[in-house]
Amino acid sequence: MRLPAMRSFAFGLVTVPWLAMACSGTSSKHILHDDDGGAAGADAERNGGAAGFGGPTTAGGDSGPAAGSAGQPESGGAPPEAGTNGGGAGGDGGASGDAGAGGDGGAGGAPEAVTRCLAAFGTDAVVVDFSVVEYPLLTASGHPAQLTLGPDGNIWFTDDTHNYLGRITPQGDITEFPFGTAGTPGAGGIVAGPDGNLWFSEEAGRTIGRMTMTGVLTEFPLPQVASGWDTASGLAVGPDGNIWFAEWLGERVGRLTTDGQFQTFTVPSGGMNALIAAGPDGNLWFTENAANRVARVTPAGVVTEFAIPTAASSPRGIVSGPGGKLWFAEEATGNLATVTTAGDVHELPLNSATSQPRGIAIGPDGNVWIAERGSNAIGRMTPDGSAKDFPLPTADSDVRYVTLGRDCGLWFTEYGAGQIGKLTLTFASGAGGAGP
Repeated sequence: MRLPAMRSFAFGLVTVPWLAMACSGTSSKHILHDDDGGAAGADAERNGGAAGFGGPTTAGGDSGPAAGSAGQPESGGAPPEAGTNGGGAGGDGGASGDAGAGGDGGAGGAPEAVTRCLAAFGTDAVVVDFSVVEYPLLTASGHPAQLTLGPDGNIWFTDDTHNYLGRITPQGDITEFPFGTAGTPGAGGIVAGPDGNLWFSEEAGRTIGRMTMTGVLTEFPLPQVASGWDTASGLAVGPDGNIWFAEWLGERVGRLTTDGQFQTFTVPSGGMNALIAAGPDGNLWFTENAANRVARVTPAGVVTEFAIPTAASSPRGIVSGPGGKLWFAEEATGNLATVTTAGDVHELPLNSATSQPRGIAIGPDGNVWIAERGSNAIGRMTPDGSAKDFPLPTADSDVRYVTLGRDCGLWFTEYGAGQIGKLTLTFASGAGGAGP
């Protein structure tokens, strides 16, 4: 169902709203599956993570667990009204508490959100149900790319082919905020910064943008390289409080201070650097897509590269995860892989060699969750390498990236379908759990 709402565009300090059609509430594309036969019984699959998700989904499935249901975490403040430009700061998130320092250009999931979900729902739980709801973009020809949990408690996303940042509330209301110069469309990485703003890469414009929660934009052009190519792909917040980025074509990684100062570091193998994440060792880790390596860069700019065992694996999303390791996706092999902080790489197969994993995040249960393009599913992998797929209702959606919301739902982008989706899990409590 489509309802009228305000579509808000902001230019500098001037806001120009006009009436548009917004996707509000529940999409017509909605499935509710009983996972592994229903209630936690002999055949119910043990989740393998650290948390149980309590509370049933609402009848329409529009906003995950019903308000006030057992085990429901606090939402962190009321979401902003649909169509308004910006929104109130969300409860305990603050300017940096939910900033996704780890993974996938901000798409890897916010550490604070993971902690909230684990604390709210106990341990040793099994998945007994899941639901998927999809929300069409306002821009019908849009292709949503990466996404992150914003400081305001909403999910923010980029569009690979249009000049705007999108914001979607937990209820599914979408607002667009424009940026950049006409004729240079597209944005890639996005992360919530320690300053309470959104930071994102304007790929065609070769800049990194900063947008406030009210849509005020500032752009920082990337330092030029000899080839002229200097496109940032993934972004992450580093342990030094700066915005770190990987360059897809510039053969560099670098950092940008929140007041706009750049410093870049050459990557020895070049290799189309894809996504970047903060590691548990105080360094940044990133994937080299063409060079088939995973690499570490210290805050001082020292780069060390580690070869991936399978040739031409096309590494993509990366996140700090279980076991004190970095986890990353191999899009060409259908594997996930781990790398220790000492550089030891271990590959783990998903359910299909053609699953094409790209974006990954830590979920509400502490496991690794995966956007699987080839399988048209959101996948899950436990620390012991057990994999399971959760299918999506729209065929050939080309799901790209996934992140954890403050509502403990897994939000994802469907690049081909032009939609934002949300996977809500229902867990039965195990020993010590806090399920319904």
